[in-house]
Amino acid sequence: MQAETIAFAAPGGELEGAWRPGRGGGAVVAPPHPLYGGHLDHPVVHAICDALAHAGLATLAFNWRGVGASNGAPSGEPADADADFGAALAELARRGAAAPLVGAGYSFGAATALRAADGVARLVLVAPPVAMVGADDLRRCTKPLVVVAGDADDYAPAGAVAALMPKRADARLAILPRVDHFFAAPEALARLAEALGEMPP
Repeated sequence: MQAETIAFAAPGGELEGAWRPGRGGGAVVAPPHPLYGGHLDHPVVHAICDALAHAGLATLAFNWRGVGASNGAPSGEPADADADFGAALAELARRGAAAPLVGAGYSFGAATALRAADGVARLVLVAPPVAMVGADDLRRCTKPLVVVAGDADDYAPAGAVAALMPKRADARLAILPRVDHFFAAPEALARLAEALGEMPP
């Protein structure tokens, strides 16, 4: 199903979103850093949305403040990102997405989704930068989660991510061979979708 472009309220003004209804449950999908190409039309964001929609979830991808048609000035501040993500979660609930609510994101968006763990039932984190998730944030996460990273990722090195993973059966890690942080390798996006499909949230 084609996503519908929407606008929804946030503390910094209206944010632009891409909404797809689902059969049950819903997911907010956060893009990468707003100052470095972080847009809801990013191919990795599309791949995450497609995989979650295929699993039956409603999806809401959004643009950070100051990006695309979203109001405000672009910011890489965690507090601003957290407020924008929280507004997207509120919009997801307003649109009637039933439980479970999933927090998902790519790169900077993955770090933001992790900080929002208290507001969701599950997490899907793609290439979470270890410098942004902190030494204990991922390890201490108590929510079921799926993490996907590439073995050629300089920002989310596979070994470092694996060392931070909680040691639980519902904390699942997929390492994609020959994939960097930007999923630039041939078939990288297809392998990401396949990994998410094999490990549904």
